[in-house]
Amino acid sequence: MIWNLKERGTGNHHKPVILILAGGKGERFWPRSNEDTPKQLQKLYSHKTLLEETLSRARMLTDDDRIFIGCTLSMKKKIRNSCKGIRSNSFILEPEGKNTAPIIALACLLLEEKFPDAVQMIFPADHYIAPLPAFHQTMKKAIASARLGFLTTIGIPPTRPETDYGYIQLGKKITLSEKVRKRNRSKGVLKNKKSTKVKSHSLYQIASFREKPNRSTVSSYLKKGGFLWNSGIFVWLGKSFLLEMDRLSPKILQPIRSSYHDSHKLASAFSKLPSLPVDQAIMEKSKKGAVVTSSFQWDDTGSWDSLARLIPVDINGNYLVKRGDSVISAMKSKNNIIAVDEGLVALLGVENLTVVQEKGILFLADRACLSQMKEFLKGMRQNSSLQKYLASQK
Repeated sequence: MIWNLKERGTGNHHKPVILILAGGKGERFWPRSNEDTPKQLQKLYSHKTLLEETLSRARMLTDDDRIFIGCTLSMKKKIRNSCKGIRSNSFILEPEGKNTAPIIALACLLLEEKFPDAVQMIFPADHYIAPLPAFHQTMKKAIASARLGFLTTIGIPPTRPETDYGYIQLGKKITLSEKVRKRNRSKGVLKNKKSTKVKSHSLYQIASFREKPNRSTVSSYLKKGGFLWNSGIFVWLGKSFLLEMDRLSPKILQPIRSSYHDSHKLASAFSKLPSLPVDQAIMEKSKKGAVVTSSFQWDDTGSWDSLARLIPVDINGNYLVKRGDSVISAMKSKNNIIAVDEGLVALLGVENLTVVQEKGILFLADRACLSQMKEFLKGMRQNSSLQKYLASQK
């Protein structure tokens, strides 16, 4: 997407601008999610798609014309077909998927020109967050942190030894006095001083990022304390982020900066970029990182197994996801996740299974094996006779 850069954003200039990252495949929810209908376009725990839930949260914080969706052109078409009412100019298009660092860099450049000096917020499209008032309060704290020059992320207090999440190790508590705040606001940077008085008890320096540690390591984190789940939500001033990216990942930023006014040049530049998450490209290296501890419930809805945390259990101890007039019957069966598209699915004497019936596909898995879904689908892709089942079954 190439904007007319003579045009500036409208509305309340104190409100943030929000980028929703919607380029993922979400293949761990196969066969319901697939290459044509990815996870963010699924209704998993409410009557809204995950993307629509994220848009609703974004609208709590800013105006509709300050909310943008980052994805490829093909994904834009899928989103507009699935989620009605999203304007065509609400998209920032990446030529191809290259993980999160390149699309965030592209969006940051565009948004900083359209909305100079605005706080920029980065939301994944497919997370579960509740309650909304607690989310709103946490994000207000993150906005205040961003306005002081910090590259701010949201950390989630862990509730279980989860090995599929990244972790943030807390550093020193950042203490903000009103005097320091006023002095540094114009500079966009706040230096932590031991003499300042505590203004916020939920803002910390980031000591380190730990990517998906093993179970014994995670157990030690929970026992020791001082570790949070990495939510993948980021809040910063565009100029603060671009300064750090220019310093820490110039091989990503410079090719985008020199080409993003021309879609053909941008496509060529993107094809040569490394595929890196913004955590590795910037956050793990930056000395300006800060984390706000959340006060809301959060889940990345990463697999079918996550539904056991998000939807009510029935009287038999099973988790049911039904569509239309589909029917589920279970006897002497418990701790199963059952998703039915149509017709009848009946279970007798089974436990701890994931059962998904979707448009002619029946998927059965031990819940303990769901972490292997990507490897399972990779094997299917290598079998030409199975590849058709990875796209939408019309």
